[in-house]
Amino acid sequence: MANRKLVRDKLSVPIQQTYPNSVFTKINGTEYEFALKQKLQEETQEFLQATSIDNLIEESADILEVLECLLALHNITISDVLAEKAAKQSNRGSFKDGLIWEK
Repeated sequence: MANRKLVRDKLSVPIQQTYPNSVFTKINGTEYEFALKQKLQEETQEFLQATSIDNLIEESADILEVLECLLALHNITISDVLAEKAAKQSNRGSFKDGLIWEK
């Protein structure tokens, strides 16, 4: 099927109502991980194209949802990621100063 798209769990019913011939397939394993990575790219692109604060918030929420699903596949929690972020920030700083290295 050429138009395969990972969708949120609760969207199958409204999609089916609008498009009665829709087919949904449950995936898992490497196929699920691949679909999540594709969704992350899609949501990141939408974030980069966002033109309002509301769009930025909406797309950030989508990115975070997909990221949490990807992390869960590897038994990693958002707390694990936030701890690593804090350690890196403490040791190496942030990107808040906007420093560019002119090589």
